Amino acid sequence: MLASKRTRTKERDNMTRISEEFDENDCPNVVKRKRFSRDGGVLGENKLVLEELEKNNTDDDGSGNESSDSSLEPMPTEDSPLKQKSIQPVNNKQHLTTPDNKYALSSSFLRKRNGTENCHFDKLSDELLLIIFLKLPKVQLCKLALVSKRWRRIAYDDSMWSRIDLGHKSLHPRNLEHVLKRGVRVLRLAGAAIPSPVIKPKSSYLIPNFVSKLEYLDLTMAQISAEGVADIMRVCRNLKKLSLENCPLNLETCEQIGHNTDLEVLNLTSTTGIKSNGLEAILACCTKLITLNISWTAMDQETLQTLSVTICKSVKELNISGCRKNLTDDHVKFILEKCPGLIQLDMSDCTSLTFKTLDNIVKNLKHLKDLGLSRCYNMSSSNFKSLTCIKSLTNLQIHGVLHDAVLKILIADLKKANIVVNNCPFSTIGRPTVGCRKTSIWGEKVRE
Repeated sequence: MLASKRTRTKERDNMTRISEEFDENDCPNVVKRKRFSRDGGVLGENKLVLEELEKNNTDDDGSGNESSDSSLEPMPTEDSPLKQKSIQPVNNKQHLTTPDNKYALSSSFLRKRNGTENCHFDKLSDELLLIIFLKLPKVQLCKLALVSKRWRRIAYDDSMWSRIDLGHKSLHPRNLEHVLKRGVRVLRLAGAAIPSPVIKPKSSYLIPNFVSKLEYLDLTMAQISAEGVADIMRVCRNLKKLSLENCPLNLETCEQIGHNTDLEVLNLTSTTGIKSNGLEAILACCTKLITLNISWTAMDQETLQTLSVTICKSVKELNISGCRKNLTDDHVKFILEKCPGLIQLDMSDCTSLTFKTLDNIVKNLKHLKDLGLSRCYNMSSSNFKSLTCIKSLTNLQIHGVLHDAVLKILIADLKKANIVVNNCPFSTIGRPTVGCRKTSIWGEKVRE
């Protein structure tokens, strides 16, 4: 009876002490930290040992009198074996505790929990992991980068991100900063929606004066502003092939394009905003151009005059169709004299051209293979027969120029010279994709 009363008294004292130590407004984490600090960092069975020792020292066989020193077990001291065995501080670097701090997890359990025990991937070299990761899509690579620091380093290797296809995707502002930082070399953005800002000036994500590794860039039919195109061109200095078909341009964009001195292919079909000074900024610096397509850009007389004066001698393929009445025989004469090595030439829908243009073609272009003069209405059947003098000519496009009866006679005459007439209604000069080949641009794959 006396022992039970003393037990109840002890419990009441403990409850009073606990209520004084812990405030009822404390959050659960604060209460746990206070309880852990009060117990001196003792967890699990160690705590039970201390409580049992304390009980043995206070109770004497159910009576209120304390027994002699010989009948009691001695309290463990700092040097006693019991103290060393029962009270062990928890090393936070090696043990993981549950939220209520009751159990210490073993190291083997932690290895199983983290998936590091018997992990076969740890036995593979970085080169083998790189080969495996190359077979995975880009979305999976982003998830693998979260596994460990080693996997992140391998998943973000430049070779993994050299080819990216974002055609017809809807991007968020500044998404291209992350793409370009990965070291992409071939990038397809045809038909993509790219909102501004595309690349923030002095971005904290990119290093100062950042220059991308882009060599092949396709922005055909992309939904982007003129300022957005200028932002992309500002970080491009190594472009070899570029398509900006149906994109808005300004003077700054043209100047930034001119900084790519190794540019070989430039497709500016149906672009807006091309003026005389912008075209001069491109042609004066890009002296290695081989293919140039500036069709249907609404060039005025001044811009065409700049083209005829500054065009590069290295150009082999040229498309200047859609100039309507602005392109004259004199413009064509200067262009042909500057570029005698032309292999493909398309001047369709230039209604001001006459037989003089055909004479200049026969005179200057000895290596011409493909010629487009569709809807050039000031030319007659007899004028086209003079093209048989060009031994290398194989294809001639004259859609809508002659009546069917006259056209049949001309086809028969030109067939003797191995010249095929009207076999291709559209020009492919400078275009990145031809037909249904949507997984490559200019012969370079955009998907692994």
